[in-house]
Amino acid sequence: MEQKLEAIFLKNVSSWLKFRDIQEPEPISVFCDRIFYPQDAEMRSAIYDAVRKGVLINANYKNHGKTAYAGYREDVGMYSAQVILHTNKIEIDFDYFNPYDVVGIIGHTWEVLRNRLRKIKTDPRKVAKVLKERGIIKDDGISG
Repeated sequence: MEQKLEAIFLKNVSSWLKFRDIQEPEPISVFCDRIFYPQDAEMRSAIYDAVRKGVLINANYKNHGKTAYAGYREDVGMYSAQVILHTNKIEIDFDYFNPYDVVGIIGHTWEVLRNRLRKIKTDPRKVAKVLKERGIIKDDGISG
């Protein structure tokens, strides 16, 4: 029996947080393409520490709503984690392309446009497979 996409996405994020030594609080809400956590001081501090270490780099956050005030991306070209700090929550998602160079900008723009036109979301099963290849999770999270 295949897991729900939300469960796969939660496993992806939980595994990534553990891999990055970021303590995971209880989520506020989980979707198939993003997760929201409370504005937890310990988690926020660990995120800032990851920024200082260069694991996360500054990124655009302005398309994440009026409450967003800071954004960071994992410093990898593809299947990168994105962390958005809001005044009342912390948001995490993954994107196929990291728009930090020309190839990434073109890829990310295509990803966003395609997803909007087809009314689809980033597939957490694809993300799980790459996170497994990167050694972040022990299995791909797809099987039940």
